[in-house]
Amino acid sequence: MRTFFICFIVMFLFISCKDEDNLPPNPYDPVSPWGITYDGENLWVTDDSLSMIYKLDLELNVEDSFALSKGYIRGITSHDDGLWIVSDSAVGDSMGYLIFYIYEINGSNGAIIDSIRIKLTFTNPIDYNCLWGIGSFNSNLYVSYNGGYGPCMFEINPQSGEIKTLCCPHPCGFTVISDTLWSVRMNSMEGPGNSLLPISIYANGASEITSLRYELGFYATDLAFDGEDVWVVDRDSSLIRKITDLR
Repeated sequence: MRTFFICFIVMFLFISCKDEDNLPPNPYDPVSPWGITYDGENLWVTDDSLSMIYKLDLELNVEDSFALSKGYIRGITSHDDGLWIVSDSAVGDSMGYLIFYIYEINGSNGAIIDSIRIKLTFTNPIDYNCLWGIGSFNSNLYVSYNGGYGPCMFEINPQSGEIKTLCCPHPCGFTVISDTLWSVRMNSMEGPGNSLLPISIYANGASEITSLRYELGFYATDLAFDGEDVWVVDRDSSLIRKITDLR
């Protein structure tokens, strides 16, 4: 497995190649990366500690960055030539529910273009560590959340705003590989899991395809696919890792 290791300021980019070639070092800005997506040309990375989004090329050079007005920015996805993000900050509560939003943003300056309201219910109401990731697949948006041992995934129609609860995958981040929705799998209620696996979506639910499970040696929060390689956010080490042989 070829892997890129990147860190803020004090670390540089290396590639582990079979022929032992090395790429030149590149700087990397996010201090605490969480989400990542690919829009067909560039990678986009969120930093939930700074409420920042970074636009990177495939050599991980920073092409642009901007701050967002919303806090606790987690997942990000490219959808219909736009960007959608998850903000893990409750905006209120109503009849036992906490109210959150996912937002469509302008990729030039982070301005909010559209939003969809999400209601979550918890016995211990907190406004963090609830919403995790977002992905785009077959015209729908998929949002992961901390549902404990219950359902942890929404299917959202961005045109109508209709929301379905899907049981019972436990994802964090999403991407599409070869016309299949893949996820970072959560292995416990305490934090992100350490494996990647595809999810099968059907009329009344979803299931994990465990036979294609790809084990990771680190805790991850999100992944992206650029058509050739998979990029994974290593949350523990605040790194972006590149996987060239997922299967």
